[in-house]
Parts: sequence; structure tokens; C-alpha cells
Amino acid sequence: MSKVRIYIDPQSIKDSIEVKDKKIIHKIKDVLRLKSSDYVYIFDGEGKEYIYKIRGIDKGRVVLEKGRQEREEPAVSKGIVLGFPILREEKIDF
Repeated sequence: MSKVRIYIDPQSIKDSIEVKDKKIIHKIKDVLRLKSSDYVYIFDGEGKEYIYKIRGIDKGRVVLEKGRQEREEPAVSKGIVLGFPILREEKIDF
């Protein structure tokens, strides 16, 4: 099976997560057809990714239990600098 990744808000990541978002429940239960004891990758949008095991799937919630942290990437501190040559100053609007 391919790697199933789901975004969870960084403040909500704990040892046990109870997902009540209908879109995520639909994705796990109906679209991907995952069952209890299957694994999903949870990422927080800040470079961290965790492996969670599905402990229970009900109609209105999915309970996930934290396995381990899979990866952690440092925050990107690179910037973009744009430059262009000034060939004809009269046509450039500052």
C-alpha cells in the first residue's frame, strides 16, 4: 500500500489523536478504506512527520495512536531575491 499522509494542525498532535473532521474521516474510512491497526503518516506542515496507528474507526470519529516520529526537517531560512536590469528608466514604474 502507498504512503497515506494526512495533515493535522501542529497544536493537535499528541500521543493520541481523536479526529472529528468529517472530510478526514471520509478520506480514511470511505476513500482509502483503512481499517483498525493500519498506519497513516501525519504531518504538521512545519517539517515534522509522524507514524500513527489507527485504533478505532466510528461513524463520527477516528482514533489514532502515535507510533514514532518519522522525520523532522529544519525550518527553511532561505529567501528569494529578485533583480532586473534597468535598461530604459523612463519605461519602469517604481
